[in-house]
Amino acid sequence: MQRRGLLRASLLTPILGAPALLSRAARAEMAWPERTVTIVSPFAPGSSSDIVARAIGVQMQQGIGKPVVVENRPGATGEIGARFVIRSAPDGHTLMHAPISTWAINIALRPNLGYDPVRDFSPVTLAVTTPNVLVVNPEKVPVRDLAEAPEDEVLHLWTGLGYYTRARNLQKTAQIIMREHGGEFPRSVESLSELPGIGRSTAGAIASLSMGVRAPILDGNVKRVLARYVAQEGYPGEPKVAKQLWDIAERLTPHKRVGHYTQAMMDLGATLCTRSKPTCLLCPVRSGCQAHLLGLEIRYPVPKPRKALPQKRTLMPLLVNDSGDILLYRRPSTGLWGGLWSLPELDDLAQLDSLGQQQQLTFGARRELEGLTHTFSHFQLAIEPWLIEVTEQPGRVAEGDWLWYNLATPPRLGLAAPVKKLLKRAAQAITAGEPT
Repeated sequence: MQRRGLLRASLLTPILGAPALLSRAARAEMAWPERTVTIVSPFAPGSSSDIVARAIGVQMQQGIGKPVVVENRPGATGEIGARFVIRSAPDGHTLMHAPISTWAINIALRPNLGYDPVRDFSPVTLAVTTPNVLVVNPEKVPVRDLAEAPEDEVLHLWTGLGYYTRARNLQKTAQIIMREHGGEFPRSVESLSELPGIGRSTAGAIASLSMGVRAPILDGNVKRVLARYVAQEGYPGEPKVAKQLWDIAERLTPHKRVGHYTQAMMDLGATLCTRSKPTCLLCPVRSGCQAHLLGLEIRYPVPKPRKALPQKRTLMPLLVNDSGDILLYRRPSTGLWGGLWSLPELDDLAQLDSLGQQQQLTFGARRELEGLTHTFSHFQLAIEPWLIEVTEQPGRVAEGDWLWYNLATPPRLGLAAPVKKLLKRAAQAITAGEPT
């Protein structure tokens, strides 16, 4: 054993089986164990984790002929015990019985956990399974919260993630579910596919994983697995090739345990059948994989023919008033950065006069800031930013889709990522009195 052992709570299996297997494998490699084996329980004595660990320890001691002790290291929902095991020598003499909290929940709740369950531990055996119940206040259903949230708040939280249409579609879907389905997701692939932003593959994943409905999926990972398995020629993005892969996905999807199959296919593509360095020796389906049999794993799936990204240019004036506020406008709900707040876009400085007349502004000093290039999926946008001082003309009437954005106390708005960067540069330039 080259890494620390992890006794992971997952499936109901005989306790005696794993220690016996562990003993044979380890002894063959390094005459394991050489001394007392410690099983760390990251919870207090008498806890379910402690009880299971001690039951394993008793049977394990009989199987390996060396002392096995259980050491309790409680705290932080198992995090303290996990960190202790990580710091121990990776020689197989310090193991851990890790329940679901240590293995999965902690890493989902705390981004700076201090350990990675997959990278830092080696699974040894599956011990037990326990049901986990998620209790939700019916008055605070997440789908209702999303449906009723202001769009600006949703887009603000999505800022920087790109593909802003997804955020708007999520909210539209939540609203439809509350309005037409009583707060419950439809239970058919056809009905799911009618919801905004949910295509055939996503609908199939929802149906199979959460409802047990037989439905194929074809996300990026599954496309790669299937393309290699059948040595599929042609770029999967082409309609003809995509149809062929859908037919294969439909044919291979089982009628039983469809959720397990769907999850397994996605995990297979994410962990073993990776794009550049597939781990074929560990793959459970390598014996039937045509790409592997041909030694052409990297050839499939056939990549998209490369095309140079078109270049576009725009001028974005940062119009700053006497209070240090920047004028923004809300973009149309459809199209690029739909529904987000952005800076005006001009072809050149000559169009400033027209913008000034429209917004009833008088222009003052101007200075060019450092340019910014933003890459979209299908083109690159070269942004030429200008910081321009403006004064509002008497009697100016503010329009609904325009607002002054206060740099010192910014409102919670959905901003396009490059606009957010430019606002930061503008703030630095205003503070320093010179462009950055």
